[in-house]
Amino acid sequence: MKKHLFSVKLLAITVMCCMISTYPAFAQTDKALDLRIQGYKAQKEDDNKKAVSLYKKAIRADASYATPHNDLAVVYELEGQLDKAEKEYLAALQINPNYAGVYSNLASLYEKKGDYKRALAYWEKRATMGGANDSWVKKAKENIARLQGMIAKTGTAKSGQEDLAEKKLASQVEKMIVQEEKKKEKKSTQKIKVEKERKVKVVPQSEYLGKLVKQAKNEINEQQYQDALRTLYQARGTTQKVKEAVVVDDLINEARLRSIDFELARASINADIYKEAKLVEVEKAWYPPVSEIETVAGAEPLKTTMKSAARLELEEKACQIIPSINFSEAQLKEVVEFLAVSNDINIVIDETVVPSAETVTIHLKNIPLNEALDIILRTKGLKHRFEENIVWITTEEKLLEEDLAMRVYDVQDLVGKLFDFPSTPFDFESNLELGEEE
Repeated sequence: MKKHLFSVKLLAITVMCCMISTYPAFAQTDKALDLRIQGYKAQKEDDNKKAVSLYKKAIRADASYATPHNDLAVVYELEGQLDKAEKEYLAALQINPNYAGVYSNLASLYEKKGDYKRALAYWEKRATMGGANDSWVKKAKENIARLQGMIAKTGTAKSGQEDLAEKKLASQVEKMIVQEEKKKEKKSTQKIKVEKERKVKVVPQSEYLGKLVKQAKNEINEQQYQDALRTLYQARGTTQKVKEAVVVDDLINEARLRSIDFELARASINADIYKEAKLVEVEKAWYPPVSEIETVAGAEPLKTTMKSAARLELEEKACQIIPSINFSEAQLKEVVEFLAVSNDINIVIDETVVPSAETVTIHLKNIPLNEALDIILRTKGLKHRFEENIVWITTEEKLLEEDLAMRVYDVQDLVGKLFDFPSTPFDFESNLELGEEE
């Protein structure tokens, strides 16, 4: 009896605190939301100790956030700590008296504690919170009928004094909820009036969140990763359900990883282009054109490593920006043919190493041809190389094999010392003396 009266007093104190405090705005901070999501994941992994720690941190991060109190109570209840669970459930109701899930949780808790009368009261309240399609309303009504039958059979009705205290308590709770609902209704009416005056269309929260998620997915597919992250952070600020928050966080992680991979690929390709440009500058500085090389009459001009005009034109076209490349499950040959036709260049695929049915899905925007080729081929383990006026596509191994080539140069008119030549040292001075005319 003393324990029961103590519980009634504790609930009465909680209700009075609810009546004093004002209804908080449910704009939980990102930190509290992140901690709560991490706690929920730990709870799903049966790591209750970690879940309790994270839920408590979320409560400290945002005192107006009711959900972590409910989650913490669920863990306590699973571990058999019913008094702690009751305290956290009541704390959640103090922050948000319209938190429907807490009423059903409290009803189940009181059933475990054998307090069927109080369990019945909370099931009755839960039955009034929700529409016709709410499965918990149906469950609440079933539990009401079951508990009423149990009370009638077992005679567990309380004394007149206890019953009067509980009725008074229930009346206070009901009065508090009615007052809060009136405040919400008044605020809602004012908001609708302002929006009508400004001709602003009111979008349901779930629909608004769905639009943000869809927009973010499109931005990820178009490789606009920074825009996608901004959209997802905005979406996360509107989430109140754990499942929705988990979906948004997964998309945030995906956008971050893709952004990092994209920037690394762009940096690598830009570095390769820069190296090629520097090599061209070096060759132009050290190797004069063929027409400027002095030759002996009748001798063939020396071959140089200067790039031909066709090769330079090809490399210039490869640096041109392609506005958009969008393919889904398209054959690799079709994608390559599109790039060749749209940029007026010759591209040859080594069909001995590239399967005819090889497909690719790619969505690129405002990117040089050379960079686009590198990204597309990298996903298939392929490489490309410029050869005069064509782009050759094959595996890296075959490119390395073909790089081993022998070149023969005419050195009949060459006069001078050859350093580091793998042979017996040659005495130029003595040989020149032997060859002089007397």
